[in-house]
Amino acid sequence: MSIFRYFQSAANTQIYSRMNLFGIITDTDYRLDAITLRIGRTVNNQRRSTMIYGRLENVAAEAATLPENILEGLKFLERTDLAALPEGKVEIDGDRMFALVQDYTTKPKDTVRPEAHKRYIDIQYVALGREQIGIAPLAKVSEIAEDLLEDKDVCFYSNAPEESMILLSTGGYTVFYPWDVHRPGCSADAESVVRKIVVKIAL
Repeated sequence: MSIFRYFQSAANTQIYSRMNLFGIITDTDYRLDAITLRIGRTVNNQRRSTMIYGRLENVAAEAATLPENILEGLKFLERTDLAALPEGKVEIDGDRMFALVQDYTTKPKDTVRPEAHKRYIDIQYVALGREQIGIAPLAKVSEIAEDLLEDKDVCFYSNAPEESMILLSTGGYTVFYPWDVHRPGCSADAESVVRKIVVKIAL
């Protein structure tokens, strides 16, 4: 299982130690730009980017390192009064990019099903609150609980082998690609009321 430990130096954040994140990684590149973690991996000789983890306040400093479509989604979050948005779908650019505004209370991890998408990338941004999100490699997950990919672009799984947990607090975001199984909305130390904005970006 992956273990990442960070420490804050006077000027920046560095990776203090690192271990193999997923069993299927054959070549891994870890970079820390500002406090955003990007992980690249090679699977079946094909280079893939996966899981971006950072804070909205650092987007301007990191803009040159971010994929164009991810930067566009983050800029939407920057310029929008997120507290004023109603729950539900918010249009950005038709089916190519839109946002889902969600208000909920976190739940124990074992009551939340892991999920993955096929047609859209997720930017999951916590505008208020605190939660844990699990992440696991899709290649390691085999037991499907409910397949709604055709109608709703989501597939739920019964478990998530080799899952690692990420802590997101107010101002934090993660980016999940279709090969990233994720388990959002999990309680950290205790239940938390969360406002999350999920920016959906078509592949």
